[in-house]
Amino acid sequence: MRVFDVEANLVSAAIIAPALKVGSFSIAPRAWGSFGRVRGSMTCSTQTMLGHGTDLELYYNTVCHGRESDDWFEPRMLGGEAIISRTLGSAGGRLYAMAGARVDRTRFDIGVLTFDGARDTDHPILQLRTVQPHGALGASVRVRRGVLAGAELFYAPGSLVTGRVSGKWIVRQ
Repeated sequence: MRVFDVEANLVSAAIIAPALKVGSFSIAPRAWGSFGRVRGSMTCSTQTMLGHGTDLELYYNTVCHGRESDDWFEPRMLGGEAIISRTLGSAGGRLYAMAGARVDRTRFDIGVLTFDGARDTDHPILQLRTVQPHGALGASVRVRRGVLAGAELFYAPGSLVTGRVSGKWIVRQ
């Protein structure tokens, strides 16, 4: 798919196993992955740099050698989690905790081109090779029949805590 002069070919998938009941708790494992390639002129773009200020134009003409870059980004991630949850009474509320880890092998090639079209070796290929733990705490409540609301706090070491809210409307036939 091409959007804003960037071509993205990405795929993500997840699978969750049926929950195992342990007393009043449910425990479910989940595995997921994201892979693909995004290619375009992200570092040096005529559209975003020319006509948008002298600093950007100077950057484009000196660092970018007056050419669009040929950048590519390859996310390669696999993750797994265990989710433990508990239903709260008969009202349909649910509390959960999640712990997991992600294996990340992501690459970003800063593809600045020289005046003759060769790759400028002064610009690196950035690589992320890590295993990152993460966790979350959350809750969902049934607001009324067929309407659910939820909230979650997500954290991975080295990152900010992320708050999320969600809503779900179930239409019955």
